[in-house]
Amino acid sequence: MRLDRPAIKRLLDDSEGPVRHKVFNAALLELGHAADAEAEKAVELRVRNVLNNLQRHGQVRSVRLGQEIGWVWNHRTYTDDEWRARDQAPKPEGYPMPIVHTQAPEAIVTIIENVGVWEALRPKRHTEERDLI
Repeated sequence: MRLDRPAIKRLLDDSEGPVRHKVFNAALLELGHAADAEAEKAVELRVRNVLNNLQRHGQVRSVRLGQEIGWVWNHRTYTDDEWRARDQAPKPEGYPMPIVHTQAPEAIVTIIENVGVWEALRPKRHTEERDLI
């Protein structure tokens, strides 16, 4: 559940309307790269667990959309009727945006050592009185 929760929360963040179970399921199946019946049942259970946990903590709520249920953030101030209207509105192309797989950035470390440069920058010490005049 720890890894599913951020993906589900991200889908809710980007949504313009209630997010259905099938959208959550498809996103998590895509992340897992498995599509057999057993994997689908496991993902469906994981989605329900995360949504129930978020609902228990008062972060999300469900909105009835005919025969289906959609999920929305509680802090967004739309009524159920407004959410239904948003659900019926035409969706932009590419909606919902797929989850993008990222990798850690590459890092290159360069160590520069040149004692001669530091010697040239070091202030000279005056050892004789004539050097000070």
